[in-house]
Amino acid sequence: MSSATENRGFRIGLMAVLGLIVLRVALGWLFFYEGWSKHSDPNFSAAGYLQQAKGPLAGHFRSLTSDPRQWLTVPDKEAPENRVASLEPITVRWQRYVDGLESKLVGFGHPLSDWQRSQADKFAVDLEYELAGKLAYTPAVGAEVAGIEAIEEYLNELARLELAEAETAAAGANFQQRETWSARSKLQGALRSWKSTIGELDLKLANRIDDILTEPQRTAGRPDVSLALGDALRQQQISKLVTYGTLAVGVCLMLGLFTRLACLGGALFMLLVVLAQPAWPTIYPPAPPTAGNAMLINKEAILMLCLVAMAMTPVGRWGGLDFFIHRSGRRLLGGDS
Repeated sequence: MSSATENRGFRIGLMAVLGLIVLRVALGWLFFYEGWSKHSDPNFSAAGYLQQAKGPLAGHFRSLTSDPRQWLTVPDKEAPENRVASLEPITVRWQRYVDGLESKLVGFGHPLSDWQRSQADKFAVDLEYELAGKLAYTPAVGAEVAGIEAIEEYLNELARLELAEAETAAAGANFQQRETWSARSKLQGALRSWKSTIGELDLKLANRIDDILTEPQRTAGRPDVSLALGDALRQQQISKLVTYGTLAVGVCLMLGLFTRLACLGGALFMLLVVLAQPAWPTIYPPAPPTAGNAMLINKEAILMLCLVAMAMTPVGRWGGLDFFIHRSGRRLLGGDS
């Protein structure tokens, strides 16, 4: 033990070593359980946290989520460099679903009949009219609007908000930060409502088409066509990176496996958390009362510093698998007999 804890004349005692091992395992369990909870939740998405980012880097974190303009607008036919409000990016997904179903059933030898195809197309068109009536938005000035008008009002307010946020980031008083945060919360609430409505219509289309299929056709299953909105692939990748990254850090810390790398990976993750929600009194909104009071150094920053400190020690070789990796490496390099 003494040789493992000796470094250029500095030594730590047995109790200190045991304390660091306990800390390593405890931090590992913290990361593991956090990752496992995300893995067990089919609805987990990192987008919600990123959209709630605040402080100077808030715009960067929000840019990692899907831009609603991707699925609420299309290029203007007369000026393609500009984009105009449209329901087409949403409704075209339903046509892709019908086309994908037909292709799949042809491959299984149970193609859609002409009547089934016409009914499926009719279902998709009916949903377009239903969608236009359900996408509602109440602008800051004026009465509630729906359909294309709702999208136009939403996009106009989003553009004004982004301009206000840029000005506030440069030199904004606390009341201005409150106003922009309130405006963004309103827009995000509308977007969540719209996504929920679209998800319900997606399911409605699939169920209505299932009802007109024969039993052999149903056994083929639904088409492998994504109904995701916008750049959902990037959001899924970020969510998976968060989930499996925290799981990997947790497992490695508990086992004492590649511990330095795990500590640095965990510290990097916590740094991103700190930057997304900086503990500074003048940044709005303030942390909830349950989080306590902090300035610059909060619980997440302490956790990050703990991981950095552990990365500077051979704690993985104390009661961990890194002991065997280190020993094997030294033997291969001729350091041990």
